[in-house]
Amino acid sequence: MFGGPFDYSTENKKNTVRQVLLDQIYNHDKQLSECLVTPENFKDWLNDGIYPDLLSFESDLAQTASLVVIALESPGSIAELGCFSVNNNLKNKLIVVLSEKHFNKTSFIKLGLLRQLPEENILPYPYNHKSVGTTLDTYVSDIVKEMKVFIDSIDKTTSFKLENNGHVALLIYELTLLFKALRFNEIKTYVSILGVNIKDNALKRLLFLLDKLDLVISRKRGKHWYYLPNKKTNRITLSGHKGEAFDRNEALTGISIYYSSSPNERIRKELIDEHNGGAA
Repeated sequence: MFGGPFDYSTENKKNTVRQVLLDQIYNHDKQLSECLVTPENFKDWLNDGIYPDLLSFESDLAQTASLVVIALESPGSIAELGCFSVNNNLKNKLIVVLSEKHFNKTSFIKLGLLRQLPEENILPYPYNHKSVGTTLDTYVSDIVKEMKVFIDSIDKTTSFKLENNGHVALLIYELTLLFKALRFNEIKTYVSILGVNIKDNALKRLLFLLDKLDLVISRKRGKHWYYLPNKKTNRITLSGHKGEAFDRNEALTGISIYYSSSPNERIRKELIDEHNGGAA
């Protein structure tokens, strides 16, 4: 969710539309709150120059999401709308919340940016930016309901797109689920075999993103970094050569046997055992 600033340390906790929405979700919708993220969860996005700018990071983050909500109420949220509305991988899963006053005004935002989106994804309400807490409260449950309806209506399956960084990130996560622990160059090799040619900097960014989403963790043992899955839920369905069914259980068994029988994989297996608390 993108929008104006929010700060729960202040006495007035309803200064912005986003703050009102977050307050409603965190206090009244446990299921939705558990899968909700904001850019503020990732304040170290600039660490080590992994991402060149904030919008690049936010774009990759948004591409991993099922729904992107923008409360149009600040210069930053307008910039995010400008970036996301022209991205074919994002614009159809954007919901924009804005005031009726701004929606009805002839402007570049209305005639340009908002026209890139499906009409049903634009949600104007008669609230006042100077008194958001009192004027939006009447509609906040309606907005959250629209979010949940949108999520429920999403086609749960979609074709893999090489140009979609969110899809590539989830493929990397899926490979860690399968192999349990992978080095950087191994990931690069395996995605290349699957048709994804990715540069080192781009791969570093996606691994950083997966770490921030708590899907993958990294551990250094000796001179090597290993990347391990931090969740157990599959996000991508793999297929075999020429489209035949991929036997996941057979692959997992073969990989486990290889790790157990190969002396060169002792450190990898050790890491996997430590992470899982049991046998690989």
